[in-house]
Amino acid sequence: MTDDSTLIAQSLHRPELFAVLYDRYFDEIHRYVAGRLGTQIADDLAAETFLVALRKRHTFDADRGPYGPGCTA
Repeated sequence: MTDDSTLIAQSLHRPELFAVLYDRYFDEIHRYVAGRLGTQIADDLAAETFLVALRKRHTFDADRGPYGPGCTA
C-alpha cells in the first residue's frame, strides 16, 4: 500500500491517483461529520473536504507532522 505522502506527491503529475486517498478516507470523514451534523450535510462536507484537498495538494508538507482523519496535531 502506498503511503499518503507519496500519493499526494504523485498526484501532482497524475491527478487520478488522488482518488486512492478519497477511497481510503471518505467513509471515515463522512461518518465523523454525519455523527455531528447529520447525513445530508455530511454528504456535502465530506465531498467538499476532498475538493479542497485536491485543489491545495501542491501546498502539502509532510514535514509539518501527522495528518489525516483522527489527527490531533
